[in-house]
Amino acid sequence: MKKAVSTAMALSMMVGLMGVNVNVNASAYEAGSYDGVSITMLNTKSEIESQLEAAAEQWGELTGAKLEVYTIGSGTPSQEVSARYAAKNAPTLIMCDPQDVASICEEKGVDLSDESWAANGGTQYGITGNDGKLYSFPFCIEGRGMIYNKTAIED
Repeated sequence: MKKAVSTAMALSMMVGLMGVNVNVNASAYEAGSYDGVSITMLNTKSEIESQLEAAAEQWGELTGAKLEVYTIGSGTPSQEVSARYAAKNAPTLIMCDPQDVASICEEKGVDLSDESWAANGGTQYGITGNDGKLYSFPFCIEGRGMIYNKTAIED
């Protein structure tokens, strides 16, 4: 199961980095290697919902696993996760903002420090808890900019 989750995380990272054109590399998986495995992913980026779902379907066809992606459009992921834990229906993977990772990682997260990718920027760009363990990996890059109102500045 841990290997399937790691593979699904890599798949979701690939989706976030590649944008709309996602093709799952069939040579990376043994057909049927995850038969019967079911993984859920909480997605907080509605703008990539269809790409995640398409990649999950492709990965499922190759591996036999089921990756269910569900997207929340409003509210905070930590509230959604808390509610799902209370209902004994917590997601396997959670994509959320850094502050949300920090609010739930030590209690609900898995230490990812020993993963092979952690040495390649995961510890630098991922999120660690107060306990020093790595709980999150870089998923996507978003450029933010500052625009100023020239007229207001001049006035």
